[in-house]
Amino acid sequence: MIDLLNNLWILIAGVLVFTMTISVGLLEAGELGDVFSDRVILKSMLIAGISGIFFLLIGFNIAFSSSSNGFIGNPFFANILSNPAVDASTWWSTNQGFGAEGLYGPVYFLFEWAFISVTLALVSVLVLDRMKLTAFVIFAAVYSSLIYPIPASWVWNPSGFLANMGMVDFAGGVVVHVAAAAAGLAIIVELYLETNSLKKKGLIIKKNNYKPDYKIIGIAGLLLWLGWYGFNAGSVLQFNAGTIVVAMTTTMSASGAMLTYTLIKKIKNLARVTTLDAVNGSLAGLIIITPMAGFVSPVVAIFVGFLGGIAFYLSERWFEKKHYFEDPIGLISGHGVLGFIGIFLIGFVGQASYSRLTGFEPSNLSTGSYNLPNGLFFNGGIAAIHLIGVEVLGAILVALFAFVTSFITLRIIAYILNGIVKEESLIPISK
Repeated sequence: MIDLLNNLWILIAGVLVFTMTISVGLLEAGELGDVFSDRVILKSMLIAGISGIFFLLIGFNIAFSSSSNGFIGNPFFANILSNPAVDASTWWSTNQGFGAEGLYGPVYFLFEWAFISVTLALVSVLVLDRMKLTAFVIFAAVYSSLIYPIPASWVWNPSGFLANMGMVDFAGGVVVHVAAAAAGLAIIVELYLETNSLKKKGLIIKKNNYKPDYKIIGIAGLLLWLGWYGFNAGSVLQFNAGTIVVAMTTTMSASGAMLTYTLIKKIKNLARVTTLDAVNGSLAGLIIITPMAGFVSPVVAIFVGFLGGIAFYLSERWFEKKHYFEDPIGLISGHGVLGFIGIFLIGFVGQASYSRLTGFEPSNLSTGSYNLPNGLFFNGGIAAIHLIGVEVLGAILVALFAFVTSFITLRIIAYILNGIVKEESLIPISK
């Protein structure tokens, strides 16, 4: 039965998530400076359009339609195209749990499209001024059609094989953040290989001096925080008490991480804390809480945020020492590392009482009533240990899939376009 209140909330949540595509572009423009602004905003607009078309025609079915084998949904399932008023529950192989939210199929599509759009925006921050825009446009089409939807079908489709093993990822710690980092790493590797080849021809990619605009960075950071309420709280897929709890856990983790990260920066650097530091700290908390936002209490979320601030500082310092790639926005050190830590922590700090409150109930299981076990810190015992193993296995499999398929795609694109490195970014090696 269609529930208009839930539809209204998920539509609003989808709009909030879509603003994150804009906000990632603003954050990138703010960190890199005016010289990159036009290209960054153009790239953000292309991402929105490309992901919308290819996710509708191919990716949405693969991710969320009935999957008989647990690996990929039926790409030819056409209900949303032939009948826009269809109930979203028809997208799933069973209707024991999912579908009680009463969502229209197109509303659910728009919500999920916003996710893939912002995921592509995250991947794109490693393009900088080095990759041909045509090459990225082709990659974005493939990512929207296959690379993102297939892991989504493993984890979020109740007939997916990882879902059947008991893996949980509330709002995308693995499906969004870890997978985006893995795809970004594939871009780094391809650029690295091409750069080495170009050196033999006496050419290198010119280094750019980034001039941050802290006003833009601050606005982008606050807009991302705002959008994350749609990202996390919207993932409840209905408007109830659990929605409010998720909004609280999101707030507490972001606040805890921001305070921790900025305090560490102040102590270690003995310098003034910048707007960029505050933004990076809040993002650390938002990323690490994403996979568990509906599974923990607001109090636990504060401590998760503290850990996120510390983990991001250490990760950032470690990756800064690596000189073979540029990652000025922190896709690998932030989204990749913290997304993995967040998914790993579920088996330690998850609480069944909160998962029930947020309606976590995969619908494909024979009993129709599965609830997340308590984590090890809450006397979860063997069930918690099993969950930790499944979460780690799932994160590794998704990361490997996203990296390998992205790298193969980039290799093919490079062959077609005679490389993905933008010619205008090349300069002769100085004698």
